[in-house]
Amino acid sequence: HPVVMKRKNRNKTWYTRDGRVEAKCEAAHFPGEWGWGWKCDEYIDKNMTYPEDWGPKGCAYGVVVVRFLVNADGHISRVRVVKRVHPLLDKEAKRLVASMPPWEPTKVKGKKVARYYEISINFLPR
Repeated sequence: HPVVMKRKNRNKTWYTRDGRVEAKCEAAHFPGEWGWGWKCDEYIDKNMTYPEDWGPKGCAYGVVVVRFLVNADGHISRVRVVKRVHPLLDKEAKRLVASMPPWEPTKVKGKKVARYYEISINFLPR
């Protein structure tokens, strides 16, 4: 089963949810970059749309956290919101993640494996 991965330090040591060290693990990443970087942020900025019917401008804003599975083939599935802000913004954050292009999957000892990840999407007042 896929497990949630959390990096606890900067030396690329990854731990499973139960605290075990995941040896020789290369984390999944957005196409064309290593780790979390500007290309994923650029994708989100370019594809984000504020819902038309969300009420007066600026009435809802904040950080939505989305959990998702990067499968061994790189496709994203099992997308769900774990920190909600507003139903319409939550729906948009989920749509953004679900529509991402396939990622480079996690590799453990050279083998591609499925892993869960979380992403924070910041909605600013408009």
